[in-house]
Amino acid sequence: MRAITVLLFLGAWLLVLPQAQADESNFTTGMILYNQNDWINSQPPLKAAAESGNREAQYYLAEALRLTNRYMTSEAASWYVAAAEQGDVFAMLRLSSSDTLCIAKTCTKDNKFWKKRALEVAKIKASEGDNSAMYALYFLTGDKKWLMKSAEAGNSEAGYFLVRLMLDDTWDRKTGRSTLSKPARQYLEKAASDGNPHAMALLSGFLNEEGDYQSAKKWLERCLETSHYDCILRMEMIHQGDFERYNELDYNPEKAIAYGFFLFRVDSLAPAPETDLMPEFRESLTDEDKARGEAFLNEWKKTHPPVSYHVRKFGF
Repeated sequence: MRAITVLLFLGAWLLVLPQAQADESNFTTGMILYNQNDWINSQPPLKAAAESGNREAQYYLAEALRLTNRYMTSEAASWYVAAAEQGDVFAMLRLSSSDTLCIAKTCTKDNKFWKKRALEVAKIKASEGDNSAMYALYFLTGDKKWLMKSAEAGNSEAGYFLVRLMLDDTWDRKTGRSTLSKPARQYLEKAASDGNPHAMALLSGFLNEEGDYQSAKKWLERCLETSHYDCILRMEMIHQGDFERYNELDYNPEKAIAYGFFLFRVDSLAPAPETDLMPEFRESLTDEDKARGEAFLNEWKKTHPPVSYHVRKFGF
């Protein structure tokens, strides 16, 4: 009897496994497109994953719908609700900011309901050490201490966002520059160490300005492993020889490599104005440069993910 039960369970599991793999594949595909700001094409795979109950897919599908339409649609709201009812605090945050959720007088789950619910859930999760909930509490309360707690607990996105706020606070109108204070630097270094590509790119830039070229190169190359757009473009420009301030990073500019990085951007993002080459550089490329650039692209793609903007979970 036990053997029959085990066989039945195994059979059911084998039937479920392909669907679970398909759902995960759809979610991964959708998130690659979403992180390239391709809100329209990200919707079909995200919807397929969302319909299976994937909470993250539900939230990001709602985000893609809202961003595509530039306002909260009823379809976007329905997916935010689906994610919120599974405990997604950021979905609750989006719902709390919309005053068009309730049209019928009998509706009880309006924006005030979701704001209260978000606070309740976030506080419970934060007390249990959830750094994402701590991050959400900043948006719910406006208190930077929650960003600090989230960053200190390992949320690299919260850490980078905190650094940007700290830099904004020190922005000088006359010089157009911000000061990286000691606390801001500590949070930036932690966010970079915790894996945030934006933090890696920013830290690399500051280190380069300070003359610490080897450390700047280290963070730039770590950022390249994430295929963050800013770092891919930066390396492309270095190899075009356009950035004199990066000459100390010990790179020998090679047109073929610059062309390879350009092809990598186009391969990921499709032809677009921002992925074009400067005419004078394009005209300077030889057939050999182009052939070597294509070979570089083929090898680079084997070990690196597609280009990504690494979109914040709770952005504009």
